[in-house]
Amino acid sequence: MGRLDGVMASLFALSAALQYNDPDPWRWAVLYALAALAAGLSAARRPLALLGAALAGGCGSWMTFLWDGMLAFWRRG
Repeated sequence: MGRLDGVMASLFALSAALQYNDPDPWRWAVLYALAALAAGLSAARRPLALLGAALAGGCGSWMTFLWDGMLAFWRRG
């Protein structure tokens, strides 16, 4: 499993680096970087509880921020 974790860490890090042309690059780059860090820590067999909580909190807060726009989009549909 460690080898796959290392591959995923590399792919998430690459995804974070490629966010420069996105309309909201910082949000995506931070989430991809946290996922890369989580996968890297998993590959190194380090505890992930605090990082997992930070990643879940970041995703949850971003979802809350975008919720109104999503509801408006669904209502127009």
